[in-house]
Order: sequence, then C-alpha cells, then structure tokens
Amino acid sequence: MSIITYESVKDKADVFRATTSLDRTEFDKLKVPFERAYHKKYPGKAKGFGRPEVHLPSIEDKLLFILFYFKCYPIQELLGFLFGMSQERANELIHSLSEVLLQALKEGGYVPERLPESLKKKLLEDVNQTDYAIDGTEREIQRPADDEKQEFFYSGKTKMHSVKNLIITAIKDRLVKYLSLTCEGKKHDKKIVDDEKLIFPDNTFAFVDSAFQAAELGGAQIHIPTKKPKGGELSSHEKEMGAPERSFQSLSPGGR
Repeated sequence: MSIITYESVKDKADVFRATTSLDRTEFDKLKVPFERAYHKKYPGKAKGFGRPEVHLPSIEDKLLFILFYFKCYPIQELLGFLFGMSQERANELIHSLSEVLLQALKEGGYVPERLPESLKKKLLEDVNQTDYAIDGTEREIQRPADDEKQEFFYSGKTKMHSVKNLIITAIKDRLVKYLSLTCEGKKHDKKIVDDEKLIFPDNTFAFVDSAFQAAELGGAQIHIPTKKPKGGELSSHEKEMGAPERSFQSLSPGGR
C-alpha cells in the first residue's frame, strides 16, 4: 500500500475532498496563511536549517496531513501507517500542526464568532450575504463517572450522553459564522437561541427547521422550509422558499 501524499491525491477531486473536506481552490487559499503561520512558528525551517524533513516534506503535505486528521479522525497508529511514519511521530505532528492550522484559520478569518453580542458586527462584514442557515449539532460523549453529570448530559431522545452547539452558516459561501457555547445535548435548539440572545443585521434571512419555530432572532426574518407532504408535491413557491434547505447538509455530522 502506498502512503498518502499531496501529489498522490491532488488530481483526484473526489478523493481530495474526502481527504480534506476542501477542493483544490479552497485548499490553495488556506495554504497561504498556513505557510505563513508555519514559518513563523518554525523560522529555522524557512531558512533550510535543522534536520531534513523526512515526513511531510512540503507545506502541502503538512496541510493535507492535519486536515485529514480532523476530517477522518483516525487513531494515531493508523494515521502514521497511512502517512508512512510511526505513531509517535504522528502524535508529534498532530500537536505541532494543529497549532499552525489554528493560527492560519484565525489569520484567514475562518474562525467563527463565539460572542453573541458580536454576531451582528460579524455578519455586517459579509458583503452581499443576507441568507444564513441555523442548526444545532449534537455529538456523543463518554459517559461521565459522576452520577449528577450522567443525569445532566443524558439525552432521553437520543438515548446517549451528549453535548450540543448551535452554528450559523452563510448560505452563499458555506462558512460557519457563529459557534455557540457548548451545552448539554438534551437542551432544545430554540432554548439555545433564546438564551444566546442573538441579534442579526436588518434584512437578513434565517433558514431553520421546525425546532426553531417562534425563536427570537432579532433583525432576521425566519424561514422554515415546507416539508413535502406524503404522497403529494410542493408548490413552486414552496420549492423556491425551501431551496436553501440543501445547505443544512453542511451543518450535520458527516457533512461538509
């Protein structure tokens, strides 16, 4: 089995996206701040000092490696095998390149807003974008050892211990603009919205599912796509209003 390298996947569009969640254009755009952040963290490498880099020799290989890790989240033994290195070396690179990636995302403006009071200002910076999708993402966690925490994090609906975040994504560029505080998975999506007290710019549109009905989204007009009736068809108007529903795929676990 050959190891994964940038050269081996760069011209395979489907494999490249499955490996990184990005297409080549998006990858190249992120590579610019990633390379700057890497050379800032390791200035000697930029000048050719230090030992030769046997593993991940190019900046493209480094970015591919860390994006693959966060996209697929394999165990380190497997990650090392796929990229032709030991588990110990894979562990070292995960830690070092994670810091570089975070700095690159910050520099490139890809890190979502975390403060509710700053959301409106963040969205006002989005030129020619008025449509946003909102959804909650729930993920399972290890069962807490403490009985009180077990009860707090247990969701009767999904039958698991879980946590949840609310995310807001722009329909046009599909980038996450806002990430809420992490809360217990059983907390209703609308309750999270109400507690966050989110304020949108005027004349923006929030496309949500029925869980957000009657939610308070200051400044935004709420649109809930109409579900296709059993055995029936949606009207042309209903289809038009529900078009951004496809964007919800990017908000669900396993989506983009």
